[in-house]
Amino acid sequence: MSHKQDSRHFKPAERAGLRILFLALPILLLIAAVCIITWYVRRDTPGRTVRNTMKQISSLDESAILQIASSGEGEDSSAALEALNLFFRDFSCKVLSVSQDKNTASVRVRVTTPDARLLASDIRLSLLQDAGPQFTAEPQETAAAVQDTASLQGSSQQDRVYSLMQQCLSKKEYAQTETEGTVSLKKTEDGWTIMQSPSLSSLLLGGFPEALSDPWLLSPDAVLTVFLERLHELTAEEWADLFDVHDLFSTYAADPSVIDLGFLTRAREAFAWSDLKAETSGSHADVSLAVTGTDTGAILRSYKEKLASYGQTVDAVSDDSYEVSSKSSSLLLEAIEENEAVSTYPVTVSMDHDGSGWVITDSTQLTDALFGGMSAAVEEFSQPAGEEE
Repeated sequence: MSHKQDSRHFKPAERAGLRILFLALPILLLIAAVCIITWYVRRDTPGRTVRNTMKQISSLDESAILQIASSGEGEDSSAALEALNLFFRDFSCKVLSVSQDKNTASVRVRVTTPDARLLASDIRLSLLQDAGPQFTAEPQETAAAVQDTASLQGSSQQDRVYSLMQQCLSKKEYAQTETEGTVSLKKTEDGWTIMQSPSLSSLLLGGFPEALSDPWLLSPDAVLTVFLERLHELTAEEWADLFDVHDLFSTYAADPSVIDLGFLTRAREAFAWSDLKAETSGSHADVSLAVTGTDTGAILRSYKEKLASYGQTVDAVSDDSYEVSSKSSSLLLEAIEENEAVSTYPVTVSMDHDGSGWVITDSTQLTDALFGGMSAAVEEFSQPAGEEE
């Protein structure tokens, strides 16, 4: 007789253990399900959604940057991407608080970005340089042209701004600044979604759009400095066009442009400025500076001496009016080309804010200084012999 037990049979104690296990299994599954659901619910929160999106931006995820930073306008140019990659390379965001009401939520955050106002200022200065110095155009026209270029409306303007942003961020280190704001979210079937808006774009960009369009962003002395720098880069021929110079000394020579160009070459070579300071009162500013320019008084004194010497010659008596005029013109050109004297002139430039930016409204003293104290020099030259001080 065999004493082996059938393996299919269990002892009473084993049956009780299995019964307890099967009874506990549904409870364990329920607990696990609750834990999983709770984890997913906690995972899908407004705060977590914002953190995840900000992590995408800080990791330079192209789709996140272009989608959020452009307010959903579909900006996908290479200029924008290159600029924004540089802008967000040290980006960070901290969630400060979360306010939730059913299917909407507001998350208060603090973002860290490059100094957007300083960046915008550098870009506006570059745009102002693009506009170039203008003496003949109405101030309102000049300001409007700069403002239109600085706006973010239109693909060409956007590309130009982003291109300048990329250049500035590549060449210069900007201090990191903090900006606080609110991110709005809504609950959808797929979970919490950040609501895109211009205010969100502005927040992530540290207030850059508002700074760029701020008509008071640039100071009057900064605007005038750009004008002077651009003027310094122009050629003598460009000075002639800018100042609309035609027979400046009224020589009535056969080719007065030769004399004009010779003088403007000397004036441009001598041109420099220093001690630029602005005194601002509301929408008006007086900007003082010292301008170094050619000494036109010295030129005309030399010219006067040359004329006196020529007047004592036999040729001066025998020459006809055309020959005298031609000789006079050649002596003036000779005096201009020989002159190396320079002088410094105190100048005040009046500027007004027209609502778009600072524009030059009175450049009389500046023009006179650029031309080497022309007014005083001509007055001195006009004095009869013996009356000169």
